[in-house]
Amino acid sequence: MIAPLPLFLLARHSVEEPRLAARFVLNQGLSLVESQLALGLMSVLSTLVAVIAVRVPGLPLEPMVQQAMAQPGMLAVLNFVILNLTSAAIWFGGRLFGGQGDLAGSIILTAWLQAVLLIPQVGQVAAMLLLPSVVPMIALLELVLIGWLISHFTAELHGFAAVWQVFFGLIGGLVVLSFALALVIVAVIGKGV
Repeated sequence: MIAPLPLFLLARHSVEEPRLAARFVLNQGLSLVESQLALGLMSVLSTLVAVIAVRVPGLPLEPMVQQAMAQPGMLAVLNFVILNLTSAAIWFGGRLFGGQGDLAGSIILTAWLQAVLLIPQVGQVAAMLLLPSVVPMIALLELVLIGWLISHFTAELHGFAAVWQVFFGLIGGLVVLSFALALVIVAVIGKGV
């Protein structure tokens, strides 16, 4: 099991040497159930940060966002489902292209990715209160960090050498999944009319 003390150091190493950090996380040998528990914890923590963020005074919110944040338990469950689907897509997509990763590894790396992303998310909340002008820059940094980490983590999970190919594969997969989801939504809405 990962010791609590070096978690911040591991987060730093995840940015500096993401493949080595991913290998360290994978080498913990967590089972599928343990990986699911870690993912559940990260779903709750990231939802908690989001709920705190929308409570910043003076922050304008869309009615739909207000409604979603009024039910944080449901939001955490939705976050958990989305993270599981993401993990499954990374695992399955990698296997389609000859990758060697397993589902438990994909899930624990997704959970670890969420743990690392909590740092800029908490930074965004603090910036909203103290220095709102830097919030967009932190959001952009977080987007770059997501691309950087998920590409390296996926490459390490599946044993792929070329991280840039993994990055473009992930982008392609995201486009295909978005298109498929749009078709499902249109079909569901069409039946409801």
